[in-house]
Amino acid sequence: MNFRTAGASPGDAGPPAVRDAQMLDGPPSNTSDARARPLDVRRSDPSRRVRLMEGAFVAALALGTRLIYLDHVPHKDELNHVLAARSLLSAGNLEIMQGADPYDRARVFTYMVAGMFRLFGESLVVARIPAVIAGVALVLALFLWVRAEAGRAGAWVGALLLIFSPIALQLSQWSRFYTLHGLLVFLACLLVYRLFTTPAQRGWAIAARGSALVLCLLLAFHLQETTAVVAGGLVLWMSLTSMPRLWRRFPEPRQRKYLVGGLLGLLALLGLAAVLTGMAEWAIARAGHVDVWAERDRTNVRFYHFLLLNQYPALWTLFPLAVLLAAAVRPRAALLCTCVFGVALVAHSIMAWKTERYLSYAMPMFFALWGIAVGVTLPWIKGQLYRLLSDTGGAALPRRVRRPAVTALLIFVALFAAAGSGATSYAFKMLTVPDAEWGGFEYRGDPNWVAAAHMLGPLVHEADVVVASYDITSLYALGRVDYLMHRVRTGAGPIPEFGSRGKTLARVITTPESLSIVMSCHAQGLVMIERFHRNKEWAVSSATVDYLEAHTQAIPLPRHLRLHAYGWDGRGENAGSETLCPSLP
Repeated sequence: MNFRTAGASPGDAGPPAVRDAQMLDGPPSNTSDARARPLDVRRSDPSRRVRLMEGAFVAALALGTRLIYLDHVPHKDELNHVLAARSLLSAGNLEIMQGADPYDRARVFTYMVAGMFRLFGESLVVARIPAVIAGVALVLALFLWVRAEAGRAGAWVGALLLIFSPIALQLSQWSRFYTLHGLLVFLACLLVYRLFTTPAQRGWAIAARGSALVLCLLLAFHLQETTAVVAGGLVLWMSLTSMPRLWRRFPEPRQRKYLVGGLLGLLALLGLAAVLTGMAEWAIARAGHVDVWAERDRTNVRFYHFLLLNQYPALWTLFPLAVLLAAAVRPRAALLCTCVFGVALVAHSIMAWKTERYLSYAMPMFFALWGIAVGVTLPWIKGQLYRLLSDTGGAALPRRVRRPAVTALLIFVALFAAAGSGATSYAFKMLTVPDAEWGGFEYRGDPNWVAAAHMLGPLVHEADVVVASYDITSLYALGRVDYLMHRVRTGAGPIPEFGSRGKTLARVITTPESLSIVMSCHAQGLVMIERFHRNKEWAVSSATVDYLEAHTQAIPLPRHLRLHAYGWDGRGENAGSETLCPSLP
């Protein structure tokens, strides 16, 4: 398959795709193959009006999928911003619990949630509006860029992959900053791309793009420290795209020695500066930090490999081929996607804390790369299929049905690949199955603390203390939490027994002995445990579960709530003890 000779005419300098290839690969030779232009997948672009309609339809499709079950049961991480935004409007601070440490992570996003509350009133759906908008904008940005680089078909492929990505669907429906971070990262990548690939830029254009780039990166870093990984991918791309020009500019061996030596010296100085300023130590510490529940994957460097193999078996297995196909016509765009996604994949595979959402900001580049690869190869594939259907001896199809037949064959191939993808089944389930019927704990199926609170009614208010396996959800649904039955690890290390968690002031207890002390100091109490936390050594251990079942009364709750409730009444034999109980809530 020779893209460089498709539709070539002698002496034709070619469209921007050729200029792109020439800038990266060097000046062409005098051969006819070098003068030939590659397949111009954009030559049949629709009119501006049709392009606007396409963009609007893509945005509407992305929005429509993200509005389905937007009121789903909240994930515990969402409630940090919800409670902090509530406090911001009522008390003017970011304290989740009065007197506790302020929740200042990604505070720009918390301010956005608070703004939505002020405009529309407080609810989970309203809290998720910023994430929905950012998720839709990310889909639209990807569609427009891939369409400009590889044509309509490639743009649709990339956009549809992102629209129906399970993790993109999930994060677009969370009151959390991940989709906004992904949008800022993608825009930063496009700004760098334009700065390096747009010829003869005016000074004001360079200044405007540079300022926008700095703003995007600063905001992205404010939301997520992993933006430093993105910067590494962009630096790698800029280096690889600049080296051919520098190599041609300094043709003498002696000059090239100085060039390489200077670059190595610059890298050494940057490394020394990172060590002297403490940035290297900070980066190593952050990369090695992991919460107790994710400890098992600390050294699993193939975590994301297996994740991609499960979600996108065909796309991940053929990813190297997609890189080569895309680079054949759009080398700089393909290299940008590969560098940003590849550096992120390697970095997060090495880091201790691994979960799918941590790689979510790089997935648009994975989808864009596949969009470009499909966009530049699809015309050739369609031509070969059309020729096959036209040249089958006596069984040749009539001319009028060949084009629909080719389209049908391509749709069948796409559907066949999608049917074998884990992402397809998860996305379909997210769009069709309500929380109460969700079987596992992937993407949805969080415990319904709010429904449980309504069922428990006065028991919540009559209890002297509330013990919960997670404090944020208890505080949101029950309005209170006194003890947290969950191991918590902070940057300073694990919180000790009966130590206070800063953002909620809940006391941490993790053993049956500690629970026994609490019960002996309070006559009545309520214990709420998420099903996923039962028999987990980092949350409610098997020994603690056995103690609860032997010394408390189980309170029945519907299974679909995914919660276990226990209560005790008539204890508190040590309530007056000055030794055990004075320091307890």
